[in-house]
Amino acid sequence: MSPKDITRRRLMEIGIKVMGGFISATSAFPIIGFITAPSLKQEEDKWIDVGAINDFPPGTYIKGVMESQVKDGWYITKERALCWIKVDGDKIVAVSATCSHLGCNVYWDEASKNFKCPCHAGVYDSEGKVIKGPPPRALDRLQVKVEGERILVNSIPVPYGEGKNV
Repeated sequence: MSPKDITRRRLMEIGIKVMGGFISATSAFPIIGFITAPSLKQEEDKWIDVGAINDFPPGTYIKGVMESQVKDGWYITKERALCWIKVDGDKIVAVSATCSHLGCNVYWDEASKNFKCPCHAGVYDSEGKVIKGPPPRALDRLQVKVEGERILVNSIPVPYGEGKNV
């Protein structure tokens, strides 16, 4: 096609197609970013103070309360979750109190040395593994660290058997 063959109409068509392609490309980037960004975002560790190490007598599970603030846009609310903490010498174990079946709160039965779910008769051993009932998997473990005389628990659960320091 020689320059003499290009009419005004053809030049306008090419110009409109180029502008349309540019507009489509520039609007596609934010849309693609909006769709893919949540999958690329990693959850941030949130260490929560559950009490002094002296508040947890050795050898048995004691209920710990994890309270933190959650910011959603401009709305700030308090989030509260429960965990079970056992101190055995230098080893500290934290287990989520949320049943893996339907999210009920499990309790520690000192007599049988098991965690029990009051809703659907789920039973877990002292490590959080399922013994009987409908729960599909073990209780989640929580990472623990000690700073000074305070016990800090990471609010992001680690499935049983995975990760370090659980």
